[in-house]
Amino acid sequence: SAEVYTPTGSETANLEAGNKAYKLTKAAGVTVAKNVGVSFDIKSMLPSGSNFGNTKSISFGFDLLMETIDYLPSEYTYFDLATSKTNGGNNAADQTRFVRWGVHQGWKQLNFFNALNNRINGDNTQFDKNNTMANRWYRIVCDIDLVNDSVTTTIYDRDKDMEMLNKKPFVIAKADETTGENPNYPTEINLDNLYFNIYMDKNANTSNKMEYYLDNITVEYQDYE
Repeated sequence: SAEVYTPTGSETANLEAGNKAYKLTKAAGVTVAKNVGVSFDIKSMLPSGSNFGNTKSISFGFDLLMETIDYLPSEYTYFDLATSKTNGGNNAADQTRFVRWGVHQGWKQLNFFNALNNRINGDNTQFDKNNTMANRWYRIVCDIDLVNDSVTTTIYDRDKDMEMLNKKPFVIAKADETTGENPNYPTEINLDNLYFNIYMDKNANTSNKMEYYLDNITVEYQDYE
């Protein structure tokens, strides 16, 4: 299920009473197909008449909370920023995808994937690190340079004065300084669309309860020459 949830203040999750957030839940005792999840149409967030036609960069961000590591998937939950919904949760390359964030059960952390589906390890993003990251809010930001074809993602601990995890952004795609080659940047993007696609369970076999909260979904761009 997916809903806009208004906390009462009695929850054990780290939620402020009255603060609305998106709540995504898979019940215990059932499994869901790998393409089951939620898609946010980010382009529809833009004011009427506005588009990405003039922008040279896009910064997309959201806040993520998982109350307990008991709610982890059997392997991955995927969060994709892409200009299509064609991937459908597949563990595969996607030339419309800027970045895939993955919540991983084995390392209990975030990992990242580029358009070729190569994995970038999410160093120092563990949900169970010193028992502090579960039930805390991550601020997750993707910065896209549409001129230089680069993509980075930066992860912040919102509950610790926005401390930058790993002390630096993670590079998802960037041209090689020597050769100029940049195979990790998507080749089929169409900014007439932009989607934030969430696929709950890569292996379609998680039987335990899964639950995520999302807040403060934002997009920043330029709409002038």
